[in-house]
Amino acid sequence: ISIFTAYLCCQCSNWMGLFALFVTGQEWCYYVCRILVTIGVFVILCRYVCQTTAMLFAKTDRELLIIGSLPMVYYIFDYATTKFSSLLYTGNKAVPEFLGFAMCLTYLLFLLVYFREYEMKNKAEQYNELIRMQLNSFQTEMTNTRKSEKKMSILRHDTRHHLSVLRTLIQQGETDKALEYLNEVSQTYDDTVIKTYCRNEMVNSVLSIYNMRFEEQRIRWEIQVSIGEKLPCSEMMFCAILSNVLENAMHAVQELPQEKRLIQLALSEKSGHLLLMAKNTVQNAPVFIDGVPVTERSGHGLGARSIVYYVEKLNGQYQFFMENGDFVVMIIL
Repeated sequence: ISIFTAYLCCQCSNWMGLFALFVTGQEWCYYVCRILVTIGVFVILCRYVCQTTAMLFAKTDRELLIIGSLPMVYYIFDYATTKFSSLLYTGNKAVPEFLGFAMCLTYLLFLLVYFREYEMKNKAEQYNELIRMQLNSFQTEMTNTRKSEKKMSILRHDTRHHLSVLRTLIQQGETDKALEYLNEVSQTYDDTVIKTYCRNEMVNSVLSIYNMRFEEQRIRWEIQVSIGEKLPCSEMMFCAILSNVLENAMHAVQELPQEKRLIQLALSEKSGHLLLMAKNTVQNAPVFIDGVPVTERSGHGLGARSIVYYVEKLNGQYQFFMENGDFVVMIIL
């Protein structure tokens, strides 16, 4: 690549030298012009091209082979048609047409290799982003679990105190206050318990976490779950899909007034397949590209791509669409 590219760069000084020779008719002008232009080209290359070239040589051998084939084809063509023969000046139409064909073919091959490498790099970056999101999700779940354990520890420690207060209120005939106090303690216990929606513990954990988030943000949600203890696919991937679906729905309804915030979720299992259907109200209908909702908002849009990524990894099917003003996602795994 270095030799062929250097030869290619030298053609600039050759053309300028030929121009000087044509104007002056003096051979020494040809060589002086070539020397000056070569020095100028060298300075320009050192200043503006060297750093990019250093990055270029970090590419794979296959990419470098395709890149180097362009100046190589020109080098061979130039020597074969002007130095070792006079084919270029014979007027044969095949000679100039071959050069254009060879360079276009080499360029197309380079594009094929480049875009393949580019796609692989994008997939790797997307996978790394998904892993990062998944780790953040697990950290959040662990934080919530620690909070629940801390609350339970405090409640167990204060159980004797609660019983003493209840006994005193009942003995004093203040049953209403006793019931109110009992309801308050019961609610505190409920907040520390992972609710049972199905027989799968990991799915229960995800649903319980989002149930708490929805309650904190005054989001109504309706849920129907009928799945078994063992899922017909990877629990981690399914919970990642479920988390992203609920996360996207939560962000969508946050833009609405409290009375219009509604999320509906249905999970079922049939004939060895998991069926997921989620519906939520939205303020504005999203833009769909290739059937997938996209957004230009910074920090958003990864949820839908994550869902698509995991569903495809599980050889499942997905569908995003609008229905009566609501956003719907349906997934089969």
